[in-house]
Amino acid sequence: MSRMRKGFVAAALVLGAVAVGLLAGRAQASPPAPVAPTSAKAGAPGGAAAAPAVSPQLGSNTLFFSSLGPGGSFQATGFCVNGPTGPCGGRFDEAASFVPAVSGRVTQIDVGVTHAVGTNAAVVKLAQDNGGVPGAVLGSWSIANQPTYGATCCATAISISPSISIGAGRTYWVIAVAGASNTDDAFNWNYNGTSGTYAYSTNGTSWTLTGGPPGAFDVIGCSKLCKV
Repeated sequence: MSRMRKGFVAAALVLGAVAVGLLAGRAQASPPAPVAPTSAKAGAPGGAAAAPAVSPQLGSNTLFFSSLGPGGSFQATGFCVNGPTGPCGGRFDEAASFVPAVSGRVTQIDVGVTHAVGTNAAVVKLAQDNGGVPGAVLGSWSIANQPTYGATCCATAISISPSISIGAGRTYWVIAVAGASNTDDAFNWNYNGTSGTYAYSTNGTSWTLTGGPPGAFDVIGCSKLCKV
């Protein structure tokens, strides 16, 4: 069964017949449904030119990676983070990778995860790489009360204590998983709208690499000498 993806459309449009992997039955003036993974690449939603990425102001903290915009913003649509009984066509866990330029310890992750229907909860994980897909999980955190799907602000902040060590030049993954069986969330697309490689899982164990706009997030911490 194919998986379809569609870009963001104006909230005032009425959703018509919905392809596999899309939510059905949204009322007029509601935001579009999160979309299931696909192997097709795409740019900014709706064909609009994407604005350049702007790193958030982080003071003296070390920014290991960011695909968020000003104030923790992101695009208004994204790929499904769906529980087994959610309306997005089965379970979907979504993962986006990053490679830190310096070693250090992670103290905070901010994720552009928004909520469509079902239980408003998700689980965010930080994982090592295993041959180009997510591997061993380094940490896992529950979040709730995410912004409503269609919002472009703001990322949900996760404080990490004790901190987690990461190494320069190594690949890591930030994973978003539905918080309940009926949860339909979205890992909203990166702020600058660039396409790349991301991974999704339909069983929480095996991963499939595909192309599209990876999810929006940042990873913050301190140098390898810090004690937190």
